[in-house]
Amino acid sequence: MLLLFYCRLAGDRKHDAHFSQQDGQRRAAVGKERQADTGGGDGIGDDRHIKDGLHPHLGNEAGDQHGAEAIAGLNNNGKAPPDEKVCNPRNIVRRGECWAELCSARILTAVAGSHGKSTVSALLAHAANRLSLDCGYLVGAIPNGFGMHRYCPAGKPIISEIDESDATIELFSPEVTVALNADLDHTDTYPDNSKLEDMFERLFSRTRRLVVYPSGDPILESAAAKVQTPSLPVKLSGDYFERNLEMALAALRATFPNGSFTKAAFDGFGGLQRRNETIFDNGKLSVVSDYAHHPNEVKSFLERFLPQSGAETIVYFQPHRYTRTRRFGKDFAKTLAWADARGAKVFVLPVYAASEIRDPLGESPQIIKNAPDGARIELAEPEDFFKVVQNALEKKSELRIALVGAGDFHFEAKKFFDKIK
Repeated sequence: MLLLFYCRLAGDRKHDAHFSQQDGQRRAAVGKERQADTGGGDGIGDDRHIKDGLHPHLGNEAGDQHGAEAIAGLNNNGKAPPDEKVCNPRNIVRRGECWAELCSARILTAVAGSHGKSTVSALLAHAANRLSLDCGYLVGAIPNGFGMHRYCPAGKPIISEIDESDATIELFSPEVTVALNADLDHTDTYPDNSKLEDMFERLFSRTRRLVVYPSGDPILESAAAKVQTPSLPVKLSGDYFERNLEMALAALRATFPNGSFTKAAFDGFGGLQRRNETIFDNGKLSVVSDYAHHPNEVKSFLERFLPQSGAETIVYFQPHRYTRTRRFGKDFAKTLAWADARGAKVFVLPVYAASEIRDPLGESPQIIKNAPDGARIELAEPEDFFKVVQNALEKKSELRIALVGAGDFHFEAKKFFDKIK
């Protein structure tokens, strides 16, 4: 979706004075960063391809940046260039770099943070549609009921999440920054809390008008105190979805300061795929999938999921990446033990590696080894899940299942249920 949006917007970059003013500095910074990432290339030659069109390459090949989507140029005939050009790092632009260039020509409200970016962005996009607000948007997940993006010309407001995982967050200079939280996660990019705070401090200093953040977050509070940009701390309460609503409302008011908004702006919001998504429910068996892949995200989701029913409950967790599992194995074990103590049966599936090389110290058994004494957390394979489901369907048992994680098992489960619906 981002790539299609970019094709449409690429033409107006040469007409925008603000973009032209910032273009050289931004692309020079990107070039230096890409040179470090790929071992070659100055990143400057990408611009000629922008004028001719784009050819998307998706996947986790070794040449892709952090498993991100790579974008290479088309030739003047609109045909894909030879493979050697596509694979040449000099012709590759990461999606975050493209998006930063486009957003520099627009009045950006940036939704940042370790968790909740897609949900808050989608809430704002829903409000924009419902209230006919004059803005564009880009959501990083698939909303139910509307598309992931809406076009807007240069000079207009746009709402988008921005991502810290590959450091392209450093390329954005928003009008309004909405920072939802600051948890250590992508430690290959920001290895400790000090580096994470420095990143937010730089982002806040580049923000032109207002920084919105939750009061009580020590990293965000500290970063906001170090810059001159005005800030608005928001007092939050309730579970994670209520907190997201509060932050979305503050973001809506900050983006459109002349408006008068209440939470009614979000009425009718249908949620997103892989965010507390019910993928099967026949009145007896209910299966809910969630993208949570950080210990705090998993805990927040389970806090909302577990109290809903007295039925038997099973949690299947698929860790995402060996590096994350190795770094946060003890925290995952603590969170899953918490679910076990509340009556859920807890199973850990094999790690989804993404683009990473296997690391024995980052595999699922490490979570089991770190479990507190007495915790009943077991390893499982995907076929174990399907056996449990088939048995529940045959016996018409009351059972609630949570599939948690950012890996590929969600799609296997959806295919299975699509066949039996």
